[in-house]
Amino acid sequence: MLFSFFNMVGDPSKGFFCYAQGYTTHFFCVASFLWTTTIAFTLHRTVVEHKTDVEDLEALFHLYVWGTSLVMTIIRSIGNHHSHVGALCWAQSGRTGKAIHFITFYVPLWGAILYNGFTYFQVIRMLNNARRMAVGISGRSYEFDARADMKVSPIA
Repeated sequence: MLFSFFNMVGDPSKGFFCYAQGYTTHFFCVASFLWTTTIAFTLHRTVVEHKTDVEDLEALFHLYVWGTSLVMTIIRSIGNHHSHVGALCWAQSGRTGKAIHFITFYVPLWGAILYNGFTYFQVIRMLNNARRMAVGISGRSYEFDARADMKVSPIA
């Protein structure tokens, strides 16, 4: 979508438009996977820690996501020489530019992947324990009846 916009207003491989496309793409990509960490945090806090105050943390979530994305985008401008690669002004030439891109994009990305994986593992383990406890309390084996879910509508 950004590529289409910048193509309408001018050639993105030259000057300002290349920088605008590169920075906005970087900013919103980082923000998108940081939002997944807030979702994982919310699930962990609700399911594992049994806390219901996550709505009070909304401002902190926004500060974390938008602030971290902004800092990573600003740091990315160090040693910056955007070059046009295919349809995007994304790549940075030079050794410093590539190292900065790795630090400001791939390190947060893999940090989010690892955090989400660890957090979801804990959430799934807690839900499985809760299911086993519920089965133990009811005194009957766990049976899943697919027809019980279809009482509302067979299409849904």
